[in-house]
Amino acid sequence: FAHILIAIEDDAALKTLERALSSTEHDYKTRRVDDVESALSAMEDGEFDCALIDAGFGGNGEASLIERLRGTSTGTPAIVVANGSAPSLDNQMLLTGALDCIALNEITVDRLGFAVAAAVRVAKAERRAMVADAKLARQTLYDSLSELPNRVLFFDRLDQVISLGRRERRQVAVLTMDLNGFKQV
Repeated sequence: FAHILIAIEDDAALKTLERALSSTEHDYKTRRVDDVESALSAMEDGEFDCALIDAGFGGNGEASLIERLRGTSTGTPAIVVANGSAPSLDNQMLLTGALDCIALNEITVDRLGFAVAAAVRVAKAERRAMVADAKLARQTLYDSLSELPNRVLFFDRLDQVISLGRRERRQVAVLTMDLNGFKQV
């Protein structure tokens, strides 16, 4: 099943979404949040596969969630649900990084199901890419047999220490040690 964050203030819209989600062939676990900070925090944690966000969520005198999402990378694909017509909002919402924008009056089981399924695929692909990047970085910096830092990491850290020493006008020393018979291990 997929974890979905719901940031919808309007109870009627929430009921429409819940009805459509429960009618799809997929199993979803949902959590509703009531304020912008909780929504951002939950999205940044990466525990959700998708977020369904009211276009005006949290807009009461503060920056709306959509405005706050602009320029940030939360790791959670967002689908914006709006009261207006989708074509007029699409460009504006997609500029914020939203994966999709659905007008409330256009929500159907199929439309919402496809949008959520696409968001879940994006979230899973991004997680796999992050794991692969981390694994590649580890392979680049550590010996696969001994799990010890390799020369690349050593010289990177040495460069950092030398730069720090120059900035702080301090001396740097390197201690070397030769392990007899290490290659035989």
